[in-house]
Amino acid sequence: MTGLGDTKTQSLLDFTHVTDMSMEKQSSQKLDKLIMHMDPNARMTESELSGFLKLYGRYMKERSSKTEIDWNLIKQPDASILRPYSDLPEVGEDAVGVLSKLAVLKLNGGLGTSMGCTGPKSVIEVRGDTTFLDLTVQ
Repeated sequence: MTGLGDTKTQSLLDFTHVTDMSMEKQSSQKLDKLIMHMDPNARMTESELSGFLKLYGRYMKERSSKTEIDWNLIKQPDASILRPYSDLPEVGEDAVGVLSKLAVLKLNGGLGTSMGCTGPKSVIEVRGDTTFLDLTVQ
């Protein structure tokens, strides 16, 4: 038998899913509008826009499904694939155009780890179902 608490939880999950889908649709429409007002040389290509929307959609779907992360599957990269910054080749002027399309998300931290919190702090819920990452995106 399903208790009242279970129904409420499922109802909240359903509401969150519908809200997330609505946000995804609105984001797509707002991006289309924004692109129309941009300098043609600075616009995202169709494949760039499609790729972004696909990743954003996946984020929203996973956010509302509350898929639990299996931390045992996450491993530190092998030292052989990590390259020190000083070993990277210098970049030419042609890289400026590519870098102008780069978005960087910087997550500050350290305090959570020192307090014994494991895993990515960006997915910690800080208010209702809102995570640190959600707050940053908003």
